[in-house]
This record gives sequence, C-alpha cells and structure tokens, in this order.
Amino acid sequence: MYGGNVDDITYHIENKGARSFTSINTDGKIEITLNNLTVRTLEHELMHGFFVDYTDLNKYWIEEGFCEYVAYILYPDNKLVEGISKMSVDDSYEDGDFKRYLQSKNYDDNDIVRLYFDYVVNRLYQGKDVSDYPKLKEKVATNFGPNEQSKYYGLELSYTEAMSFTAYLIDLNGLDGLFDFMSSEKSYEEFYGKSYYILEKEWKNSISEN
Repeated sequence: MYGGNVDDITYHIENKGARSFTSINTDGKIEITLNNLTVRTLEHELMHGFFVDYTDLNKYWIEEGFCEYVAYILYPDNKLVEGISKMSVDDSYEDGDFKRYLQSKNYDDNDIVRLYFDYVVNRLYQGKDVSDYPKLKEKVATNFGPNEQSKYYGLELSYTEAMSFTAYLIDLNGLDGLFDFMSSEKSYEEFYGKSYYILEKEWKNSISEN
C-alpha cells in the first residue's frame, strides 16, 4: 500500500508498547511502530513498504498475508525450523496428527515450515482444537471498521490463513505474478481467470490431507 521507489524509503522505528503497524506520513516517509522488537515483527512491518499503491481493498488481505509469508515461511528463524522439525517426527505431538499430515504430502525438508502452517489452518477447518495457535484468532480486518469488514474479500481471514492462501497464489504465478496482480487494476477473474471464491476453495483443497 505504501508504494514508491524502495531506494528512497526511510523507516522510523519506535517501540510504543501498542500493536505493531506501518503508516505513511505527509512527507512520504514510512513509519513503523512496533509492539515488540522481534525479528519476525520487524520483517512483517518492513514488507509493507514494498507494496505499490493500489485502490482495490479486495486485495488488502494479500498484503498482510505476504508480510507474514516473508517473516514466517520465506525467512524462518532457526528456532522455528528446529521446533517444527522435532514436531514432525514426534508421535506425541497432537497425537501424531502433524506427522500423519506430512506423510500425506510429497515434500522435502525445505517445505516443512510452509506445511506446518498449512496443517494448522487445515486443522481449523476440520474443527479440531486450535487453541494453541493464537495467530488464528488475529484477523486481517483489524485496520477496518465494523461496517467495512463485510465489504471486501479476505477480511474474515486470520493472519495465518492469509499467509497460507498467499503462499498458494505464489505457487500459481510466482512472486512476480503476485506483485503484478497487486499493482494492476485487474480483478481476480481478470488476472487469475477465476473468482476469489473459487481460488479460496482450491486453496483449501490444496492444504487438505491427500
């Protein structure tokens, strides 16, 4: 949302103890306010600066999903990777549910973090216990008023769902394709040849157990 030449971007970072967010001031400077100083939070907020301006808020959820994608999937920290790797072979973790999920997929070790979050979202859709996954409760609609939240696609998604869905769109057309879509005025139908709802259905099918 905060487009421009990335070489000219200046970030002001301040920890105010509230929620993290990115905004642009009247001078065109991007300002980032953090509620913590973790690398993942900083990565997420930094990525907002790489989005060109767009007017179609039906695409807003992709911006949030991409920021999560970079912070958790594209550049996961070693501790996260190690933890997920251990859970992948642990029969006691979720009674072996994650291990079985991985066995249903054709994957290599480079996919394990991505598949973990797909697994978590799929677990939600299966009606299983997801109380240990707080990110599933945080909706991308946070920046929208109650009367706006039903107007645009994807605002009902949690940050984790948006991340998983965005990763699916990247699978379809690559990172360049995702940014081409975001920077264009094309609708989902015009760019992907499918409606948002068909894409959503296909994404959910892709993360289900094979």
